[in-house]
Amino acid sequence: MTQQFADVIPYDAWSNSQLSIARHYGGCQLNGKHYILDFDNCEMKIINGEEKYFPDLISPEEVKRRKNNNKNDKTRI
Repeated sequence: MTQQFADVIPYDAWSNSQLSIARHYGGCQLNGKHYILDFDNCEMKIINGEEKYFPDLISPEEVKRRKNNNKNDKTRI
């Protein structure tokens, strides 16, 4: 039986773990599934005068799903 992994890994779950290496490479692979940093939809805070971003790790499938949802939302207007 194949184990399913989430399409989204929240920032708080990966940022202080072994997956934190993703911030240096723009993504990572977990058990054969590729994840990328989602800067398009992440939270941004200004800390000590600097912008800090808090992106989730998302699968390319989730990126496609979000783009399709955005296209569908725009066509309904």
